[in-house]
Formats: sequence, C-alpha cells, structure tokens
Amino acid sequence: MDALQPSPQSLAFRANLATLVSPLRRLRPTVPYFKLSAHRIPTLWSWYRGLIRYAPTEDIRQRVRRLADQNRAHVGVRRTRATLQTGYKWLDTLKRAHDGDEHLRAVLQRWDRQLAYKNKQRLWRLQEEYALSDIEESQRKRPWLTGGFIRPSYFNKPLPRLKPQPVNISGMLRFRRAARERRHLLMEEMDELRRDIHREQELELGALELNPGAQMDPIYSGNASKQWEQPITLTQHNIRQTFRLDEKRASTSVSPELMAQIKRARGAKHANKARERRRERAGEVLNRTLRRRASKPPPPMWDKMSEERRHMDRVSRSVSEVGYVAKVKRQLGFKLKNPDAWKVEDSPEAKERLDSEYVAILRENARRRRASEREETER
Repeated sequence: MDALQPSPQSLAFRANLATLVSPLRRLRPTVPYFKLSAHRIPTLWSWYRGLIRYAPTEDIRQRVRRLADQNRAHVGVRRTRATLQTGYKWLDTLKRAHDGDEHLRAVLQRWDRQLAYKNKQRLWRLQEEYALSDIEESQRKRPWLTGGFIRPSYFNKPLPRLKPQPVNISGMLRFRRAARERRHLLMEEMDELRRDIHREQELELGALELNPGAQMDPIYSGNASKQWEQPITLTQHNIRQTFRLDEKRASTSVSPELMAQIKRARGAKHANKARERRRERAGEVLNRTLRRRASKPPPPMWDKMSEERRHMDRVSRSVSEVGYVAKVKRQLGFKLKNPDAWKVEDSPEAKERLDSEYVAILRENARRRRASEREETER
C-alpha cells in the first residue's frame, strides 16, 4: 500500500512547482477595468484634466472634449490603450508648448486655425439643417384644402374645410359656442329677475288693498315698475339682437368665390389620388398600400372566411381591449395586455358612475330644451 504513495521527492517537486505557477495564474477581476479606481483616477485627473488645462485655446479644448465624449463608450482594452497612448502624446506636446517650445506653439496655432475653420463650417451646416428642418416641419403641418366646407351654423359662416384645422378656427368656434351658452344663462337669469319683480309688485299691491288708508309710496308697482324692468328689458333686447345675428350667420349661403376654391381643391385632390393609384400600379408601396394591407387578411384568406368571421376580424383590429372588442379578441385567442381591463366598465363602481353621468346628461339636455323652447316663444 505504501508503494502506491508518491515519494517525498515527488511531493517536494509538486509543492515547488505550485509556488512557481500560482503567481502566473490569470485572475479575472469581478468588475470591469473602466470602473476601477486604478484606471479612472489617472485617466480623469492626469490625462483628461491635463489636456484641458494645457490646451492654449478654446477650439482645442472643445476638440479634446468632443474626442473624449466620442471615446467614452469604448470598453475594449486594445482600443482604450491606443486612445490613452495618443492622448498622452498630445499631453506631452501641450506641456512642451506651454513651457516655451516655439516650434510646438506654431504647430498648435496652425491646428487652432484649422479647428476654428472646421467649427465655423460645422456651425453653418447645423444652421442650414435647422432652417431646412423648420421649413419641412412647417410645410408638413401646413393646412391644406380637403375639397369640403364647414356648413354654416350659429358660430360660423361657410368656411373651407382644412386639414389639419387651424387653431384659430377651432378657438373661434369654441369661444362663440361658450358665449352663446353664457347668453342663454343670462337670459334665464333676467327672466327669473323679472318674475321676482312681478311677485314683489303683487305682494305690494296686495298689502295696499288690505290697508287702503295706509300712507305708503309704492316701491315696485306703479311708475317704479318701469325703472325696475328697464335694465332687464334692455339686456334681453341686446341678447335677442345677438341671437338674430347668429341666425343671420347660420343662414349665410356659400359665396361663388368659396365654391370655386372648393371645386379647385376637389379637382387637385382627384388628380392626386389618380397619380397615387398609378404609382401603386407601378409597384410602389405607399402609405395607402400599407393601410389597405393592414385593414384585412390577404384576399385568398378573406374569400374563404364567413360573414361572421369577417365581422370578428374587423372588430378585432380595434385598439380597444374592453367591452365587445375584448370579448371578440378573447374568442379569437388574442393575448390582451390587461386581461382585467373590462372591469373598468362592468364593475359596480363604474356602473354607479356611469348612471350618475347619464342622469346629469339628461338634466342638461332638458334644461337646454326648455331654454330653446322659451327662446322660440319669445320670438
């Protein structure tokens, strides 16, 4: 059994070999080198700040910053070592020029002139790109005539339909709609004030009839009634005048100039669509082509589908994930982002909220209906 054990000389040789090989074994660090202090401190405090400190002009400092930003993402050892070696050569050159080397100062001055010229060219290119991008953006958002028109209403005369609709037109319609609603509310308030005055007059006349011998000057009845009702009458007259102007605006006919403009826009639209169809027949893939492809399955599959399946396919292409759309998507095996989203509408809390909103809408519609009927009666 002892014959199988290694000899003392062999054990000694193995121990000596282990002591010689162990320092040569490669140790992999637990963190990358660019996070180690042994790399970061010399690079930031000696290499980068030294370049910035000894750079004689702002253009050279800007060039150093730009190159450092460009090489910051490099994590390869070989490329990082080459960049650091080049940077240390630059640092030595800048230090020697700073110490008084005339030749290196002349070299740096020539380099500074080249960098200044390149920076000026770069600035010109950026300004040109910004100007072109602004022009393209303004042209892309520029409203264009669709060939239709906005029908006259209480809030606008006949207008050409623009897409996208300018903010000024939307603001005008919103302001006039809100102003008309405020006038309706003011008319109701004036009617309520008139009824209050009539009730005060009836109360005053009743008191005088019960006490015929009382010496009392009428405050609401008699000649004073006109003074009470005159401001109300004037306000209601002005409001009715604005209503007549709204009706005049709503009854405005389309002018021949506007009709000719709309017809020209329709002709241009038809010509554009015809040109688009010719390009599509030639084989170009346009936005129109992509939208049509995304609207339904390919024709061979579409022809084999039943009417019910076609209906489910159209419904399933909606972005909604609640209600009937969610039901159809679950039947077709769609994976929904939020399977519990249907509870937003079907939960008891949502039912109470929707019921209260429904009642509020009914009340508001009834109030507007009464105001409209009262307005028609007063006319």
